[in-house]
Amino acid sequence: MREILISESAWEEMTCLFAPSLTDAVYEAIPSDGLRPTSGKGEGLLILLWIPRLRNGETERTDVMGYVVQNSFGELATALDMLAPKNERGVQHRARLLGGPISTKWRQLPLLPVEIRSAMKATHARDISAVDSDSAAFRGILAGVGALGSTLADIWIRMGWGTWTFIDPDRLLPHNLSRHIGFDCHIGVSKPHIIQHIAESIYPHEPLPQAIHKSILDDDDDIAKAVNEADLVVDVSTTFEVPRTLALKDDIPRIVSLFLTPSGQSSVMLMEDVDRQCRIDAIEGQYYRAILSSEWGSTHLQHNYGDRWVGGGCRDISVRMSSECIHVHAGILSRQLRQTALKGDARLCIWVSDEISGAVDAHEIELHSVVSIISGEWVVKYDQGLAQKLQHTRLQALPNETGGAIVGITDFKNKTIILVDVFPEPIDSKSSPASFVRGETGQQEALERVHQLTARVVDYVGEWHSHPQGFSAKASNEDDNLIKKLHQKMRVEGLPAVMLIVAENDINIVVR
Repeated sequence: MREILISESAWEEMTCLFAPSLTDAVYEAIPSDGLRPTSGKGEGLLILLWIPRLRNGETERTDVMGYVVQNSFGELATALDMLAPKNERGVQHRARLLGGPISTKWRQLPLLPVEIRSAMKATHARDISAVDSDSAAFRGILAGVGALGSTLADIWIRMGWGTWTFIDPDRLLPHNLSRHIGFDCHIGVSKPHIIQHIAESIYPHEPLPQAIHKSILDDDDDIAKAVNEADLVVDVSTTFEVPRTLALKDDIPRIVSLFLTPSGQSSVMLMEDVDRQCRIDAIEGQYYRAILSSEWGSTHLQHNYGDRWVGGGCRDISVRMSSECIHVHAGILSRQLRQTALKGDARLCIWVSDEISGAVDAHEIELHSVVSIISGEWVVKYDQGLAQKLQHTRLQALPNETGGAIVGITDFKNKTIILVDVFPEPIDSKSSPASFVRGETGQQEALERVHQLTARVVDYVGEWHSHPQGFSAKASNEDDNLIKKLHQKMRVEGLPAVMLIVAENDINIVVR
């Protein structure tokens, strides 16, 4: 900036344009109880001019120009002849000469031109981020604002996508600073309130996002209200409990679960359909079957660098992962979620980055509709993709019966069993058109492979076998004896036992 003096002719023109508005504004700004004298040192005034740019008689845009008057407000009012003489207390009250000319003394005050920039608004942020305003007009919950969650929150706040409530029961710890968007001054502050504070720092004039320092599973009025008003729940809690529990609730909106694998090289999105016919827990089962049946699954959940203790307790452990991995996959997940949220279908997709070349491969997994059955106190879920596999295996074995082991996910808290996959008939099995006895060859190795590839999330849950043509899937006396023996074996470890029977047009599941 440099000081300028406006020429007399220019001042004449400017006086005609805005002097009346300036004098009115100064007059109204003088307090009714008068103006007390100030030192005048270090004081100044900013004059803003809104100048319409016309095209064909219509305003195309409005430019804002600014000028700093390096004088006090009292000096400007004096130059405009708006102050009466000082009273006995040195106070000057405002006064105007009716019908008199506007003083020209104020023209001698030096001005400094300044560049005026408007504060960013969410509407402008959406525009320059190429985000459609209609698709951004929704209310969302982000459950979990740790490393990945805080980075996603920062992206969505900056681009003005959605109106968010952030929920997380954790506070920021020193080791979090390597990957979280918080700062050292935030140590000990709840993570949702850190995100709220950063949002206020980015857009101070926008409504603040809500911050709730609790678990989304807590029985809490604030959480219930946020869930009731939300259109989408994004789970980045990195827990099994949150998505599996939310999947059983009917009075919540569509759920999407986002996470990174332990190595940081892959990211995953599990998203329900808009009508929630395919729930997030059933999608989890199909995700693990994709791991077991795909080439990329052999290293998908591999833990490249191991854990590190970050505190004094035995549970104070953090995964070693570069912040680079967080940002690479946060960008992918954010964009893919924004695109998927506009559609109604469920989706399961895995993105795998190559550490050497930086290339990213996407693996889109076909999702199948889900069947839920109740057996005793347990809810068992399986998808039609698994049902088709069972039917195909049965047809291939006809006229004999066939069968094998079942692997799945047992959720004791929610009393659900998700069937993930089935093993084929071992080579030492005994099968005929009227019976099937499963062999043992290769079973332990197959189960160990399942444990390794799924980080021991998927485990043995029971047995399956087929019935021949002309018979239903109803359990026979031999089947009843089998499930009793299986139950006795499984309950030693506190586990339920599943028996699945597949017939020509039916599948029967029994849980003991």
